[in-house]
Amino acid sequence: MLHKSCSAITKLETGLVILVIILAIVAGVGYWQVSTVAPVTTTVTSVETRTVTQTSTVTLTPGATATVTVTQPVTTTVTATITQTVTEPTKPPEPIKIGVLFPLTGAAAPMGEGHVKGIQTYAYIVNEVWGGIPTLGGAKIELVIADTTTDPKVAASEAERLITKEKVVAILGAYRSADTLPASEVAERYGVPFVASAGHPLITGRGFKYVFRAHPPVVPTTNWAVDLVKNVMGYSTVAVLCENSAMGQSMYNMSLARAKALGLTVVHSELYSSAAPDLSPMLLKVKAANPDAIIAGSYLTDAVLMVKQMREYDVNVKAIVFIGGGVPPEKFLELAGKDAEYVIITGLWNHDSKRPSSIEFIEAWKKLFGAETLPDQMAAEAYESAVVLVDAIMRARSTDPAVIRAALTKTQLISISGPIEFDERGENKYGYANTHILQVQGGKWVTVLPAEAATAKLITPMPPWSAR
Repeated sequence: MLHKSCSAITKLETGLVILVIILAIVAGVGYWQVSTVAPVTTTVTSVETRTVTQTSTVTLTPGATATVTVTQPVTTTVTATITQTVTEPTKPPEPIKIGVLFPLTGAAAPMGEGHVKGIQTYAYIVNEVWGGIPTLGGAKIELVIADTTTDPKVAASEAERLITKEKVVAILGAYRSADTLPASEVAERYGVPFVASAGHPLITGRGFKYVFRAHPPVVPTTNWAVDLVKNVMGYSTVAVLCENSAMGQSMYNMSLARAKALGLTVVHSELYSSAAPDLSPMLLKVKAANPDAIIAGSYLTDAVLMVKQMREYDVNVKAIVFIGGGVPPEKFLELAGKDAEYVIITGLWNHDSKRPSSIEFIEAWKKLFGAETLPDQMAAEAYESAVVLVDAIMRARSTDPAVIRAALTKTQLISISGPIEFDERGENKYGYANTHILQVQGGKWVTVLPAEAATAKLITPMPPWSAR
């Protein structure tokens, strides 16, 4: 009996030992499986907000400059690489949807495409260079692009679709003032920020709370054109020629008022259709009036037609100044060819700018669209609108449109054109100061004013057509 009992105990002990060994092996394998998961390298981002003071010399009136000091919060991103065991991947943050609303078909399509490319360039910098917006966990920007078709009704309906269906947190757009006015009204109604790339004064003149504009609007670019002719060039007579859209009419009325205020004599003024196939009847009237200069508010096709027919009919003036906003400089230069020489445009920016932010813009543009291509001021104004919006989103640390709007009201930065700070209307306080004067010299656009940004001297008077 004793032998049988001992034998039974031995078998029981042996079974227990085997069970313990099995459990140990299972535990060991489990431990081995967990402990030998391939180490994963992750980047931990620490975001620190510090205050940086930047200064920029700006032109307040021709011949008068001042130094603007902007103190702004700047987000510094510090990264550290850590090797750690990860058993379950972290879900990336949801992309931040931004509506991009411009004409991609219709007569204004070439200008709309330039604007979209400018915004795509800044999205590339944010997503690929930064790795996303640091204050929102590296969230990437997703551009939702919509076509106004150069139609105000479509612009309004597309703005509504972007907000209600696509759930964008803000909209950038829409080049033509006739499209931007109704589209921004929709955004205001829904409480979604709209950062405009269009020049009409009413865009920020309706008492709206969600509409902003960073680039110089029609008022300062028009005033600069008149100031340039009278105060810089010293001429005494002018012809004012503007196409008859909402933008052109505002340029026309402001040019006449500014000329009267400065004592510049208007010897001929006329509104015309930008779709007109022939501008010679108007230009022959100009020739008969013999002004020192022409100030024109035009779009691309009519601007090209104007200079070509001026040559054809031998209409000679000492200066041709296009008010910025409607004429895309690089496309104009391409289409007008040699007839573009000495033409002047008042606008936002030129690619000869030496600002560090401009160099970053140009380098990113070339990576996306080719080393031989350059952005013009159409692309620049849209790029700058994206800079302003992303800066606000980053400071807001939120995708709530109301919080983004609050951050926009506190904007203080220096971008590619100069300082940006919004007044109570949503207009940049430094619109006149940020206006640049460009001239075609030697077949390329150069900056001639303001002095602090100039890379060449203004050439005036322009030689007559017979001497070219």
